[in-house]
Amino acid sequence: MWLEPQTLRLASPYLSSFRAVTTLSLHFLPVYRFNEDDMNAIFGQFFSTVKKLDLDRPTSSPRGLIYFLCNFSAMESLSVSSPEWVEQSDLIAPVGYIPPFTGKLYLSGFQQDSTPFIRLLSKLPISFRWITVMNCDWDPLPFSRLLRRVSHSLKHLAVSAWFKGMLPIARIRPHLT
Repeated sequence: MWLEPQTLRLASPYLSSFRAVTTLSLHFLPVYRFNEDDMNAIFGQFFSTVKKLDLDRPTSSPRGLIYFLCNFSAMESLSVSSPEWVEQSDLIAPVGYIPPFTGKLYLSGFQQDSTPFIRLLSKLPISFRWITVMNCDWDPLPFSRLLRRVSHSLKHLAVSAWFKGMLPIARIRPHLT
């Protein structure tokens, strides 16, 4: 897999030349394999410029993924699809700053084991205006807490194929003022 820290470190001189990237998409990123030095060396140039981060099938612990996300100090919008959760033995240092999280949140393919991530995300000072949830099979309580957290800012909510003991919902668009 080319997204391993050792492989990306070889490419980091080339990656560091990209100083104006505002959207970053990473597929199959094994976040749990990156230590803090790896993250800074490989992704550090993106931390202050990326406003939209798309993660497709990341592998991490819930806490490790939150730590990774919070390095992106300018991030407004976040998309996470089909995460694979692993145990991470290393303790993660507390996050020093929190991204604005004022844009869009897209969650897809989350399963029951995603509850710790949703709980951690809902503890952050998030202000998403747009949330889309697709094909998630989880308990409604942690997601309800997340929605409560953004009740002051949320303008659009779309939920599709939420299966945990509920009928699939085609689309919900509350009129929030």
